[in-house]
Amino acid sequence: MLEEIKSEHVEVFAERYDQLYAAARSLANNDPGEARDLVHDALIEFVHHSPDLQKVNNIDGYLYTLIRNLVKAKKRRMNVHPIYELSIVNYNSAETGLAEVINWHYNPQPL
Repeated sequence: MLEEIKSEHVEVFAERYDQLYAAARSLANNDPGEARDLVHDALIEFVHHSPDLQKVNNIDGYLYTLIRNLVKAKKRRMNVHPIYELSIVNYNSAETGLAEVINWHYNPQPL
């Protein structure tokens, strides 16, 4: 039974793949690789959660919103944790880089 539900969700998603890819591409600033990743992440989420398709009034809108929310979540993660974007290679020494990390921790402002 569970396999049938998941199979049905994959089928519904596959029917809309081209539309979803086009939407993801526009949300990803026309980056085909990022768009492909977004669509595949959306497929995983859609199949994992397996919403009741009988209760979803607008499946196209649901899937578009799913992709849009994945984009928003990625942007939030990038904004919340810019410390992970620091690369010690960009600094003259590890000491300078660590000082910058400590300064950022006590004085959190956009880098």
